[in-house]
Amino acid sequence: DGVLLGRRAGVDVPLPHPAVGGVHLRLERDGAEVRAVDAGTAGGTQLDGQALAPAAPSALADGAELIVAGVYRVRFLAASVSMLTRPGPPPTASTVRPPQNLNLPSILNACRP
Repeated sequence: DGVLLGRRAGVDVPLPHPAVGGVHLRLERDGAEVRAVDAGTAGGTQLDGQALAPAAPSALADGAELIVAGVYRVRFLAASVSMLTRPGPPPTASTVRPPQNLNLPSILNACRP
């Protein structure tokens, strides 16, 4: 359960890039806390610059940044998630365009236990 991000049809947040796994990442809620769980794909996921261990939930603080397979940047905000799509290596501060807000409060609320 939770919010699924990945390349496969039917995920909650599609990330269409060959480096992204079919189901690459899951966001889950545990009470007031939202956690990211990497599915163990080859491309991996970073949380604030640190690699996530596969299948190990990691709490997301407001403003946390996830880099999915080195291709997508997802920023967790308390009421929404914003995402910047950019092929290639993770963007640097000098090349970042303003993120597109995905405003997913209803999806995040759907992953309540």
